Amino acid sequence: MSLTESQEGIEMGIRTLCAGEPHFCTVEDIATQLDISKQTVRNNIDDVEEARDDIGVRQVGQADVYYIRTDRMEDVWTEETKSVVRLSRDSKADYAELRRTADDSQFDYEIHWYDYKTNELESYSPSPEDVGKATEMWWSEPVAIKITDPP
Repeated sequence: MSLTESQEGIEMGIRTLCAGEPHFCTVEDIATQLDISKQTVRNNIDDVEEARDDIGVRQVGQADVYYIRTDRMEDVWTEETKSVVRLSRDSKADYAELRRTADDSQFDYEIHWYDYKTNELESYSPSPEDVGKATEMWWSEPVAIKITDPP
Protein backbone atom coordinates (compact mmCIF):
# COMPACT_ATOMS: atom_id res chain seq x y z
CA MET A 1 0.00 0.00 0.00
CA SER A 2 1.46 3.35 -0.97
CA LEU A 3 1.04 6.24 1.40
CA THR A 4 -0.04 9.79 0.67
CA GLU A 5 2.36 12.64 1.35
CA SER A 6 0.53 13.39 4.60
CA GLN A 7 0.74 9.75 5.69
CA GLU A 8 4.46 9.60 4.86
CA GLY A 9 4.94 12.63 7.09
CA ILE A 10 3.09 10.88 9.91
CA GLU A 11 5.25 7.78 9.42
CA MET A 12 8.41 9.87 9.67
CA GLY A 13 7.00 11.62 12.74
CA ILE A 14 6.45 8.27 14.46
CA ARG A 15 9.95 7.08 13.54
CA THR A 16 11.52 10.32 14.77
CA LEU A 17 9.63 10.35 18.06
CA CYS A 18 10.25 6.65 18.73
CA ALA A 19 13.99 6.98 18.11
CA GLY A 20 14.36 8.98 21.33
CA GLU A 21 13.13 8.40 24.85
CA PRO A 22 10.47 7.22 25.46
CA HIS A 23 10.28 4.77 22.54
CA PHE A 24 6.60 5.45 21.87
CA CYS A 25 4.31 8.34 20.95
CA THR A 26 0.67 9.40 20.93
CA VAL A 27 -1.48 11.18 18.36
CA GLU A 28 -0.89 14.40 20.30
CA ASP A 29 2.91 13.90 20.18
CA ILE A 30 2.79 13.32 16.42
CA ALA A 31 0.55 16.34 15.79
CA THR A 32 2.88 18.56 17.84
CA GLN A 33 6.01 17.19 16.12
CA LEU A 34 4.58 17.78 12.64
CA ASP A 35 2.62 20.95 13.46
CA ILE A 36 -0.63 19.49 12.11
CA SER A 37 -4.01 18.90 13.71
CA LYS A 38 -4.70 15.86 15.87
CA GLN A 39 -7.67 15.12 13.62
CA THR A 40 -5.39 14.94 10.57
CA VAL A 41 -3.20 12.45 12.43
CA ARG A 42 -6.26 10.41 13.52
CA ASN A 43 -7.62 10.36 9.95
CA ASN A 44 -4.37 8.93 8.55
CA ILE A 45 -2.59 6.97 11.24
CA ASP A 46 -4.50 3.70 10.82
CA ASP A 47 -3.41 3.54 7.16
CA VAL A 48 0.20 4.20 8.17
CA GLU A 49 0.11 1.48 10.84
CA GLU A 50 -1.48 -0.97 8.38
CA ALA A 51 1.01 -0.22 5.59
CA ARG A 52 4.14 -0.49 7.72
CA ASP A 53 4.42 -3.80 9.52
CA ASP A 54 7.11 -2.49 11.88
CA ILE A 55 4.84 0.23 13.31
CA GLY A 56 2.64 -1.06 16.11
CA VAL A 57 -0.13 0.33 18.26
CA ARG A 58 -1.28 -0.59 21.77
CA GLN A 59 -4.06 0.90 23.82
CA VAL A 60 -2.84 2.27 27.14
CA GLY A 61 -5.74 3.53 29.22
CA GLN A 62 -7.80 5.50 26.72
CA ALA A 63 -4.88 6.50 24.49
CA ASP A 64 -3.45 4.66 21.52
CA VAL A 65 0.33 4.48 21.80
CA TYR A 66 2.42 3.98 18.66
CA TYR A 67 5.87 2.39 18.61
CA ILE A 68 8.41 0.77 16.31
CA ARG A 69 8.48 -3.01 16.59
CA THR A 70 11.97 -4.24 17.21
CA ASP A 71 10.90 -7.87 17.53
CA ARG A 72 8.40 -9.10 14.98
CA MET A 73 7.40 -11.99 17.23
CA GLU A 74 6.10 -9.77 20.03
CA ASP A 75 2.57 -10.05 18.60
CA VAL A 76 2.79 -13.84 18.64
CA TRP A 77 4.30 -14.16 22.12
CA THR A 78 1.81 -15.44 24.73
CA GLU A 79 1.96 -16.78 28.28
CA GLU A 80 2.44 -20.23 26.73
CA THR A 81 5.56 -19.21 24.77
CA LYS A 82 8.76 -20.64 26.20
CA SER A 83 11.13 -19.23 23.58
CA VAL A 84 11.36 -17.80 20.07
CA VAL A 85 14.28 -18.44 17.74
CA ARG A 86 15.24 -16.70 14.50
CA LEU A 87 16.09 -19.39 11.96
CA SER A 88 18.79 -19.34 9.27
CA ARG A 89 18.33 -17.56 5.96
CA ASP A 90 18.23 -20.88 4.11
CA SER A 91 15.08 -21.96 5.92
CA LYS A 92 11.57 -21.61 4.51
CA ALA A 93 10.46 -20.57 8.00
CA ASP A 94 11.90 -17.45 9.60
CA TYR A 95 10.96 -18.04 13.24
CA ALA A 96 10.27 -21.00 15.50
CA GLU A 97 8.23 -20.62 18.67
CA LEU A 98 8.52 -23.22 21.42
CA ARG A 99 5.13 -23.23 23.15
CA ARG A 100 3.90 -25.09 26.23
CA THR A 101 1.21 -27.65 25.48
CA ALA A 102 -2.00 -28.38 27.36
CA ASP A 103 -1.66 -30.34 30.59
CA ASP A 104 -3.30 -33.41 29.03
CA SER A 105 -0.87 -33.54 26.09
CA GLN A 106 1.76 -36.26 25.76
CA PHE A 107 4.24 -33.50 24.90
CA ASP A 108 5.74 -30.81 27.11
CA TYR A 109 6.16 -28.33 24.25
CA GLU A 110 5.31 -27.96 20.59
CA ILE A 111 7.04 -25.94 17.91
CA HIS A 112 5.14 -23.45 15.78
CA TRP A 113 6.75 -22.16 12.59
CA TYR A 114 6.35 -18.61 11.21
CA ASP A 115 7.31 -16.63 8.13
CA TYR A 116 8.96 -13.19 8.20
CA LYS A 117 5.62 -11.40 8.63
CA THR A 118 4.79 -13.72 11.56
CA ASN A 119 2.14 -15.70 9.70
CA GLU A 120 2.03 -19.20 11.12
CA LEU A 121 3.06 -21.82 8.57
CA GLU A 122 0.55 -24.66 8.60
CA SER A 123 1.77 -28.18 7.74
CA TYR A 124 5.38 -27.01 7.63
CA SER A 125 7.96 -29.79 7.38
CA PRO A 126 11.09 -28.46 9.06
CA SER A 127 14.58 -29.39 8.00
CA PRO A 128 16.88 -31.08 10.53
CA GLU A 129 18.72 -27.74 10.81
CA ASP A 130 15.45 -25.95 11.69
CA VAL A 131 14.66 -28.52 14.37
CA GLY A 132 18.18 -28.28 15.77
CA LYS A 133 18.06 -24.49 15.95
CA ALA A 134 14.57 -24.46 17.51
CA THR A 135 15.49 -27.00 20.19
CA GLU A 136 19.19 -26.33 20.82
CA MET A 137 18.67 -24.65 24.18
CA TRP A 138 16.69 -27.61 25.55
CA TRP A 139 19.28 -30.36 24.98
CA SER A 140 20.03 -30.69 28.68
CA GLU A 141 16.40 -30.95 29.81
CA PRO A 142 14.39 -34.15 29.47
CA VAL A 143 11.35 -32.84 27.58
CA ALA A 144 9.04 -34.17 24.87
CA ILE A 145 8.66 -31.73 21.98
CA LYS A 146 6.03 -32.01 19.25
CA ILE A 147 7.79 -30.81 16.12
CA THR A 148 5.05 -30.96 13.47
CA ASP A 149 1.60 -32.36 12.94
CA PRO A 150 1.56 -35.59 10.98
CA PRO A 151 0.27 -35.15 7.38
